[in-house]
Amino acid sequence: MQDEDLRVALEWVKDKHLSDEARRFLSASQTAQLSEADQEINETNNEELNEVRQDNKRLGKKQERLALIGVAAAAVATGLEVLTLLWQSVIPCQATEIRNDGRCVARLLTESRMSSGEVSLFPAIDNFEQRRGMSAFVKPDYEKAATFFGNALSLKPRSPEAQIYLNNTKARLKGNPYVLAAIVPTDVSPTSSNEVLRGIADAQNQYNENTQNDSSSC
Repeated sequence: MQDEDLRVALEWVKDKHLSDEARRFLSASQTAQLSEADQEINETNNEELNEVRQDNKRLGKKQERLALIGVAAAAVATGLEVLTLLWQSVIPCQATEIRNDGRCVARLLTESRMSSGEVSLFPAIDNFEQRRGMSAFVKPDYEKAATFFGNALSLKPRSPEAQIYLNNTKARLKGNPYVLAAIVPTDVSPTSSNEVLRGIADAQNQYNENTQNDSSSC
């Protein structure tokens, strides 16, 4: 019997006396209907369970892909860092840099960039007399160095470096010179560097003049 027919039949048999055969038929129909309902419920539950399993499976695959991507990214980052360290440890630093913990960093002050008269702070210097003065200063032959630096200053009176080196040489000749270091930005424009050197030269000249006046007054 169909569901609607069974419902109508059950309503009709209320308070009626049926034969055993009719009652068995109705009972069998009810049992069959319940079985069909249970089967539909089970099928529905199975479908929902399968959908959940599929969703979990897709989620698991997505998480695996994300994990693999994360591992690959970490491996690439580590590899790049190792290559960078190897590169920095093998490739020599530039002339203006020193190696510190495997890395090339800018050097602030080194002996190669410090000079009292040994070398010029400007590699492209074209004053031959100043070059001769620096060679004599290194020996050290301060008398000749003073002569050459004086000649260099005569050729280029506005050269603060030649003036400073001449003052340094004269101080060495007198003995026990007063030493004061100054930082000059030689990596920027020569004009700026020369302005700093000119200030140093003027300060030296003023100091020497004051010292000479004090000695004369004693």
